[in-house]
Amino acid sequence: MDPHLDGVRVGAGRRSRDHEEAQGSGLLAGHAGIEPPVPNSVKLPVSQVPPRVARVEITHKIAIVVLTDGGGRVLMQERGHDAYVEPGRWTPPGGHLEPGEDAVTAAHRELLEETGLTADLEFDRVVEQVGADGAGVRFHVFTGRTDARQEDVVLGEGLAMRFLSPDEIATKELVGNAHLLMRLG
Repeated sequence: MDPHLDGVRVGAGRRSRDHEEAQGSGLLAGHAGIEPPVPNSVKLPVSQVPPRVARVEITHKIAIVVLTDGGGRVLMQERGHDAYVEPGRWTPPGGHLEPGEDAVTAAHRELLEETGLTADLEFDRVVEQVGADGAGVRFHVFTGRTDARQEDVVLGEGLAMRFLSPDEIATKELVGNAHLLMRLG
């Protein structure tokens, strides 16, 4: 089994938000036992959390934007050193849904706040994982294409925000679930 898939469930397709919410109350059902949560002071990549869990309540909802430019490069953020989860690693832009906010609105808001860019976004899929704090995390992944160039990007959060080729991405230290979120080989 791919080590990046430990402790995850991927939902593909175009399900309605109501269907996602109804399905989202349980995560990784059917596994025996539950490991104790990782202490908050330990910052492990999401993929290193023990995979054997019972149902876990979804407490974190995050919108992720995989934005590609005309050259096939993906917009990636180098997380700040003060980031709670995986500081200094590279990830697509995104962030938590605000109370009462739907995932697509959050995706557009996060893209604008973190990059200064707007784009037409398409829902791709939902990925659920157990976070480093032992809580359930639901990632709403959106994709889009842009005509923006590097000089159009405004760094609104993190250490850097760059369009990277697949070869450049392969040289970066990525967040633990980047391969899954971005469908990297």
